[in-house]
Amino acid sequence: MKNQQFVAILLFILCVLSIQMTHAARVFVHPSAINNKANIDFIKKQIAKNTQPWLAEFNQLKKSVLLNQKPHVLQTLNSKNNQESADMRDDAIAAYSLALMWVITDKDYATRAITILNAWSGFKSFTRVSNQDKLQAGWTGGVFASSAELMRAYQGWSQNQISNVQLMFKKAFYSQLVIASSWNDNVDLTQIDTLISIAVFNDDDDEEGFNMALTRLAQRNLAYFYLTSDGRGTPVQGDGGNLDQFWSNPTQWVNGLNQETCRDNGHHSQYALASALHVAEVFWNQGVDVYSENKLRYTAAI
Repeated sequence: MKNQQFVAILLFILCVLSIQMTHAARVFVHPSAINNKANIDFIKKQIAKNTQPWLAEFNQLKKSVLLNQKPHVLQTLNSKNNQESADMRDDAIAAYSLALMWVITDKDYATRAITILNAWSGFKSFTRVSNQDKLQAGWTGGVFASSAELMRAYQGWSQNQISNVQLMFKKAFYSQLVIASSWNDNVDLTQIDTLISIAVFNDDDDEEGFNMALTRLAQRNLAYFYLTSDGRGTPVQGDGGNLDQFWSNPTQWVNGLNQETCRDNGHHSQYALASALHVAEVFWNQGVDVYSENKLRYTAAI
């Protein structure tokens, strides 16, 4: 009897330890959303050696009018309002451009970058209440988050200001990201792109952050990038029960076909592929390899 009690207690202890290990807090690598220290250092070396195409791209970035962007201060945004949407997009690109200029040159682009990020820390919500909000959040949030991730190393950005931006992401953006869009799948992929970038900046590995992005990517890889080994295709919410129509009626189902190839191969399908690869790269930078299991799927799509 005592032996049985001992075994039961031991099993309970092992179970508790297993749960604790499963839910142990992830230690995030910083800076490391889409950019990590190694590739930043590599780019800096190429520019210093006047190597192309890095030098030409850097010189083009230096000429961007967005480096002098004055931030817009919006607390809410109607994603159907073209001007508001463009203002958010341009501010996000400006913040990222300035952050890149700062990490590459060590010159005073940093204050302009954090001025934009701080201005958006008061943003509260998207108001359209539609899939367009999810798309707008996906388009812009990942760029804002990648900017913030680079700037977190800047000593002039206070912890209080960083926390305000993290809270804004959690409240205003997560609400648009945690429910997958039922539109064409490029929207979900751009949502996932932003979800993982914010999760890294926020050190957020809960069920609405890092882990959700990993689960969603695995599901969407199957539903968006086709391999003949999948059979007739993978059903997904929003396909209307008609995969042929949802995939714009392909005449052949071949390796590398994606859900929007026959819709407009040079537009939405390209954005979707870019988003999937962004997500895979962020995971790679955090020590999680999703490339290997998707090697054929991604290369066929490319």
